[in-house]
Amino acid sequence: MSEEAPSLLSSTKGSSDPIDSFLDSQRAEGRYFDSSAFTIDSVRAMQKLGAHQLPDSGVWIVKLVQAAVAGGADEIRVNFGRRKVRVEFTPRESWQADEILEVVLSGTLPADRALSHLVTALRGCTAALTETVTWSCGSAAVELNPTACRVSKLESTPTFVLDASRPKRSRSLARVLKSSISALALEIVEEVGALQSRCWVSPIPIYIDGSPLPRSYGSLRDNDADPNFKEIIAKYGNSETYHLKTCLAVFPLLSTGRPKFSYLKVHPVDSPSKEAPQKTRPVYSHETFLSWPHDEKDCQVAGAVVMAPKVQSKVYYLLDGAVVESRLLGCWEALPSTGFGLQLGQAQRSSLAIRLFVGVEPSDLDLSHFKLRKLERYGAWDALAPQLEKICGKVNDHIKDLVYVPTPRSRAPKMGALAGASALGMTALIGPLVAVPCLGVGAAFVALNLRHWRQNARTALQAVRKELQEG
Repeated sequence: MSEEAPSLLSSTKGSSDPIDSFLDSQRAEGRYFDSSAFTIDSVRAMQKLGAHQLPDSGVWIVKLVQAAVAGGADEIRVNFGRRKVRVEFTPRESWQADEILEVVLSGTLPADRALSHLVTALRGCTAALTETVTWSCGSAAVELNPTACRVSKLESTPTFVLDASRPKRSRSLARVLKSSISALALEIVEEVGALQSRCWVSPIPIYIDGSPLPRSYGSLRDNDADPNFKEIIAKYGNSETYHLKTCLAVFPLLSTGRPKFSYLKVHPVDSPSKEAPQKTRPVYSHETFLSWPHDEKDCQVAGAVVMAPKVQSKVYYLLDGAVVESRLLGCWEALPSTGFGLQLGQAQRSSLAIRLFVGVEPSDLDLSHFKLRKLERYGAWDALAPQLEKICGKVNDHIKDLVYVPTPRSRAPKMGALAGASALGMTALIGPLVAVPCLGVGAAFVALNLRHWRQNARTALQAVRKELQEG
């Protein structure tokens, strides 16, 4: 290889493996080579390795997001076609496609964290190789297909680009019901679902077909990698329109002895001081009401107070911009809300929950890359209780400013236009003398709902504060 190209293979030197010996002979002849004479067996061996490594056929794309985050990329772009995926990002360091191929085929993982994610992703992507997978970066491009592997020279570029054709898959009815029609039509349900369920904590933007993936610690997503059929059917049958579904607050927490992770900042902080939160008014469904500033890039623990029907307290374990695992946090139970003094039905009740986000190291995970080796006990979070109690008190102080709109922000213009047209139509139909009192009744209904939402939040916050104080 050329002297100026940094080698990624220091961990594989000295091996007596036939593949390594062949690669050494090829390097002696020049940087670029056509490896079709030897790669059929080695690619099949790589497929077996990838098939037993990642827990799901779609999470290889999550490993690419982790590679981009760990590699210092500013963003990652994903484009989907029918059974096709293209991923692009530019790492901080220069990578070479043919060197990456050598590591992929070697069966080892490099010490570099970003490249370790990348190699795992490529092995997982080719675990069911039935069509073509290509990637390019540096001065080379690699093409893998069922019959050959080819490496070719191209004009040098710092951007890593991967194109993959995905095999046809069978899916459970629960996954079909949970997936969008577009993802089903394009047959890329697994990849889309993996991005949505695991990468909403990414500190860098992720663009899917040009649109940004929603990212926030205040997300109400429950990270259901395996959807429950009964819960999906129940969700279709329940209306939660008039119940609070929002994140009341997002904030950093002080801790010691935990790995740091890149803190997700979706909006620039414009608060006058560290004690004053950034406030969103009005706050729409699934948005965040209060955000406490965090000046540093990295964080050890982040927290969120969320409120929604049947929400549960959880701890999310993060590694390089992805949720690797989540577990219920049973030490702080969720609280059902009441409607004008009466407890709501089981299907319609709202709850308040605390979410914790903590970083992990690769060594904390098992061979699947998405499961912790050891189970953390609830007592590990007792030290955070005083901070959480203080935050809940501050949130309670700001609840008087909560203005909640029970619809996503994207639908608000249409809803507003519809409400305006309805008011004009009513005025024209029954006259202003009758229409004005009717509109007044509507305004009073909105005011009662707003008071109801604020009171529910106060009641829930007070109960959780009491639990935190009592330990």
